Amino acid sequence: MTQKRYLFIPLIFLLCLVCYTSWHYLNKQSITTEDAYVSGNIIPVTSQVNGTILNIEADNSDFIEAGEPLVLINQIDAKLALQKAQANLATTLRSVEDRYAQIATLEASIEEKKSNLQKAQNDYQRRVELIQNNLISKELLDEANNKLQASQAALKMAQSDLQAALTYTANTTPKNHPAVQTAKAELQQAWLDWNRTTIKAPASGYIAKRSAQVGQRISAGTTTMSIVPLDNVWVTANFKTTQINTIQQGQKVVLTSDVYGDDIVYHGIVQGIEPGTGSAFALLPAQNATGNWIKVVQRVPVRILLDQEELKQHPLRPGLSMAATVTQEKVSEQELNALVNKNQKWSTSIFKDETAILNNMIDQIVATNL
Repeated sequence: MTQKRYLFIPLIFLLCLVCYTSWHYLNKQSITTEDAYVSGNIIPVTSQVNGTILNIEADNSDFIEAGEPLVLINQIDAKLALQKAQANLATTLRSVEDRYAQIATLEASIEEKKSNLQKAQNDYQRRVELIQNNLISKELLDEANNKLQASQAALKMAQSDLQAALTYTANTTPKNHPAVQTAKAELQQAWLDWNRTTIKAPASGYIAKRSAQVGQRISAGTTTMSIVPLDNVWVTANFKTTQINTIQQGQKVVLTSDVYGDDIVYHGIVQGIEPGTGSAFALLPAQNATGNWIKVVQRVPVRILLDQEELKQHPLRPGLSMAATVTQEKVSEQELNALVNKNQKWSTSIFKDETAILNNMIDQIVATNL
């Protein structure tokens, strides 16, 4: 009986050896970290103008579509400035058009001044001949000379006015005259200031961190709230520097979340490795040039893209803890790939219609006043 008992010892040792070998092999085929968190875009909703908040249309956790109004700022001052700019454009158009019309009038006036000058010259010359024969007094000659000089001055003034009008209108039309363009630019700025008193959502998503309050006086650049689009989140997994030597872009990743537990598994791929450790980009980077130095294993953020269909079924929010396991399959010869994805871009289109609406308003003012 004792001999049979001793026979199990080699078997147990062999079983432990097999288990250790399997565990070691599997660990070499993958690396795991629980220092992973969901990341995403947190879009600030900022004011582009100064003013007092009159109305707030959304609150935290509300879902909004891109372009929906979120905050209304008092429009009275902006509206008055817009009306003033509209009137200024109309006045400028009529003034410039009048300067173009004056050219023909000034040309006719010059012809009249030339005729008057010729008449004054003839009258003066005739009186010079008469005074030589002592037929008129010197006073009459002086009178004719004064008229001649006045006619010359009037002609020069008319020619100067014509030259000024020609310079003012040279190489332009009433529609593209610099004075009109300046008035248009002032109107555009006034309209933009008025239109931007309504703060719109730059993207679709959920409202978070609302700080705006009714009656609050804000300035341009003030953040009123944030928008978090949950349809485009990723995971930032922080791996030790001893682990990232075999991580490559495109490797498959299996993830679980503390929210749903181990029953819900997410699948993703490595998008790339951030170009520095977390401490390198910290607000207060570590200073290691001291006498008492303790080596601390650094961690490097690795971005992981998630399967969008799985995200729709089980949404994640920025900041949630995750556990990530990267398979060690070799996808390329290059190691330590930096974050090189250039296809992932973000933009907003809510401001594209501003130019079209503004141009229509300007065209109407131009058509009315020309």
